[in-house]
Amino acid sequence: MEPKSFRLFLLITTACFILIFTSTNFTHAPSSMTRIFDCTNSSFSHLCTTRNFLFNKHIRPIPENNPKPNPENHDHLSDTPKHPLDPLTLVEIQKVRSTLSSHALFASRAPHALHSVVLEEPDKNLVRQWEKGNTLPPRKASVIARVVSDSHVLTVDLSTGHVDIVDSPVRVLDFPVMTVEEMSDATWAPFSNTEFNRAHVASLISSTVITGKSNTRTGLSTMST
Repeated sequence: MEPKSFRLFLLITTACFILIFTSTNFTHAPSSMTRIFDCTNSSFSHLCTTRNFLFNKHIRPIPENNPKPNPENHDHLSDTPKHPLDPLTLVEIQKVRSTLSSHALFASRAPHALHSVVLEEPDKNLVRQWEKGNTLPPRKASVIARVVSDSHVLTVDLSTGHVDIVDSPVRVLDFPVMTVEEMSDATWAPFSNTEFNRAHVASLISSTVITGKSNTRTGLSTMST
């Protein structure tokens, strides 16, 4: 399309748009230009709606009777399970810890730790039969504990305090798997060693001397000879 024809087409399109907009928003001619922008008159509500949508920057206030919850102020000690598959609450985890502290496996002063404490999911049929408002099925915790160098799998009944030994000790290689926290600690542990850091820096310097390139991660750089 030639430039002259394109300009003519653009002019006609703009004129049509103005005509359609005017005929849609103004069903009858206003008595004065002031009334066009008077949003108190419902006759020009379409224009006012468009103007408010484009130019109104006010943020709608949050109703006082429905404030946003603040997770930082939530008291987790007051949490209660409402569904059979709800995770263990803080109170339930504390109960598991106090129950196991008197168990024979942990009665001695041998080093021990709870590797994981999670919900022992109830039988699937019990979950399907449960309805909102009914009593929850018995809540149990599945525990993987470390005592010295051995791993133990236990189940703790939260209602009775009974402890079942599922597998003790576990004779499986690389069990249990590392947690995210353990992986992070293992990653940063070498950097606390002075000899490792010295050797690491020396190897970076040697590589930059050979290649003549700078290492952006450490900020080391050398000039090629």
